[in-house]
Amino acid sequence: MTKKSTIAKLLAEENVYVVHKKAQTASFDVKSRELVLPIFKEEMSNDVYDMFVCHEVGHALYTPLDMLDAIHHQGIDHGVVNVIEDARIEKMFQKKYPGSVKNFQKGYKELLKKNFFGIDNKDISKLNIIDKINIFYKTGLLGDVSPEEKLLIEEVSKCKTPEDVISLAAKLCEFHEKQEKENQDNNAQQSMSGVDKEDDDGEQQNQQQKNSDDGSDDGEEGEDSSSKSKSQDDDEESSNGTQTSDQDKGDEGEEQERQQSTTASKGGAPTNGDLKSVTDSAYDDAMKAHIDEKAKDRMYLNIPKSLKMSKITLSYKRIMQELKEDYTINHSKSFDNAVQKEMDKIFNENKKVVQYMVKEFEMKKSADAYKRATVSKTGSLDMTKLHSYRYNEDLFAKITTIPGSTNHGMIMYLDWSGSMAGNMRFTLIQLYNLIWFCQRVKIPFQVFAFSDRYKYNTNNDHEEVQDKVRNDLTFGRFNLFEFFTNKMTKQETMWMMKELLSMTYQWSYSDLEDEYGYVNSTWIPSRFNLGGTPLNQAIITTYKTTKKFMSENKVQKLNLVYLTDGESHTHSEWWSDSSGASGEDYLQPHGSYSVGSKDVHITCPETGATVVSGAMYGSEQTKTYLQLLRKQLPNISVLGFFIAGSGKKGKVPLNVICNAYHLNQYSDSDHAQIAKIQRQLSKDKVSVCKVAGYDEFYILPRGENVQESSDYEFKENMKSAGMAREFLKHATKKTLNRQLLNKFIENIA
Repeated sequence: MTKKSTIAKLLAEENVYVVHKKAQTASFDVKSRELVLPIFKEEMSNDVYDMFVCHEVGHALYTPLDMLDAIHHQGIDHGVVNVIEDARIEKMFQKKYPGSVKNFQKGYKELLKKNFFGIDNKDISKLNIIDKINIFYKTGLLGDVSPEEKLLIEEVSKCKTPEDVISLAAKLCEFHEKQEKENQDNNAQQSMSGVDKEDDDGEQQNQQQKNSDDGSDDGEEGEDSSSKSKSQDDDEESSNGTQTSDQDKGDEGEEQERQQSTTASKGGAPTNGDLKSVTDSAYDDAMKAHIDEKAKDRMYLNIPKSLKMSKITLSYKRIMQELKEDYTINHSKSFDNAVQKEMDKIFNENKKVVQYMVKEFEMKKSADAYKRATVSKTGSLDMTKLHSYRYNEDLFAKITTIPGSTNHGMIMYLDWSGSMAGNMRFTLIQLYNLIWFCQRVKIPFQVFAFSDRYKYNTNNDHEEVQDKVRNDLTFGRFNLFEFFTNKMTKQETMWMMKELLSMTYQWSYSDLEDEYGYVNSTWIPSRFNLGGTPLNQAIITTYKTTKKFMSENKVQKLNLVYLTDGESHTHSEWWSDSSGASGEDYLQPHGSYSVGSKDVHITCPETGATVVSGAMYGSEQTKTYLQLLRKQLPNISVLGFFIAGSGKKGKVPLNVICNAYHLNQYSDSDHAQIAKIQRQLSKDKVSVCKVAGYDEFYILPRGENVQESSDYEFKENMKSAGMAREFLKHATKKTLNRQLLNKFIENIA
């Protein structure tokens, strides 16, 4: 559908949107510039869809908005004008885009085969003039025609303007009226001569007269079209301009009939009942018959192409400047020293973790490189094999080629939400391990925190960060904090690590005071405080951030890591049409937490990648956006760290387990699986699962640090059995920690 939209935009030379909807037919809204394609029961070929697009774009280019009003004023049936207008705009479109000729030919050929025009087993020579025109200009078929009909058919191709179309439509109505009168005269003469063959016509005329007396529509078509006429539904006035007396019509219908009656009484063009296109009506009926009424309606949203990342992202230099101005200057010396001691302690305790990660990474890279090594022949003879020339054709020396190592890269996203207050210290330690690992193996990296707090006290800044484009997702009050990057010096990196760590002691009670005897008295600027969880916005912006990062660092293998403690809040606002008090149209953010029975199609205009979602809330949205991200960047690895739990022990809540493993806590059949996962978490301190969109998803209880301590807790006068238990406890913990690290390294290497 994205390709169709792109083609439509190019053809129409404007922003035309192609969408599938539960519509009765293909159409083009001249106001919203939306090209609608119906949802069919059976899939139509690409030829048909291309023809639909070309046809409706033709209307967008050449059919004026006021043409419908002109038709009503003239009192001409819409189907008659539509047939001629279709021929006109298609001819003009094909002249402008000659390559579209085949699209029309193939598309109409398929529709003809499916009997969309209702002419199977019918003699097209007996169709009325407007149906002959419709079939000829759409399919090329033409039966026997009179010389006068031939001239009228040729005249269609000469229509250049909407006025020409309406004028010719009136001329066709007059011609049809003349034919009908001649037929009636002939039928009357034959009836008087006693020809039994025409009895039915006499009965038909009597019935027409009766209907006229009752105020009903007497406008019937010719021999073949009468069965397809919509006169009974329309209840329109008779050809002599007499208004019907049907009291069931609404005000709109009465007004339309009044206008038509007035026009006819003044000697204007014939009224709607005189000439109608049976094939055009059959086409509409066929479209309706092929519509899938049970299908979900569709909504189309886009990732904003105009998103200004420079307005959304705060660089590490700007953050350092703002923190130095508003936060770090308020540190007391005692607090600063206490935080520094904690930072040194964390660094020393995690040295072995980082060393192990580095070792495993290098080993796996080497193993993979040799696995991909290729053996090839050289142009030199292997002299040791020369003696075997009679039976050995492989006499050339061989060399082993090891492909160049892949350029790795890593981007990490940190949850900067209020619920992270109690988990932030532990999470930062995991983050610091990853940063130190990247520094050791010389992998380019970047760390962002996603926040909605920075502009909390300001108005939404939608227009500041993006252009107003219909159906684009909105991005008000969302920011990325670039806390770390490989471009920082070691001193800058350690300074930022220390300052972020100091913030964690402002958000939660800790053992800092107990250990260092310090009373917390500093404050954090409100714009850097914790807020909501805009994880979904962060994922949406990842493509733009990643594209720049990979280009600047020449990265081939990218690893994305999301560290969070909960689900994203819903992001479901988009630009849609609204009307002001004065009636002017404008775009404003519109949204809903649920789209009900609609399928939401979300597209990235830059790549054309599209995903379909049946829901627009939290975790389902996250899954959708991650799937879209993987389509945008097929060669990435996406890992998630879910730091769960609350309190110092931080057990993983039951709802987290159920959401990750798609289990129902109220279902008896799932209880055994839930209990198994809980036992695993208690034993291994980690649960690794496959969550949609992630390569691996690590669920970690809060407070269980991934580190290897070399200190054994041997107490004084401990017996050998106690020492053995302590040694086994340490070895077990070391093994479990390495299991997690091994899984992580395996994914990124």
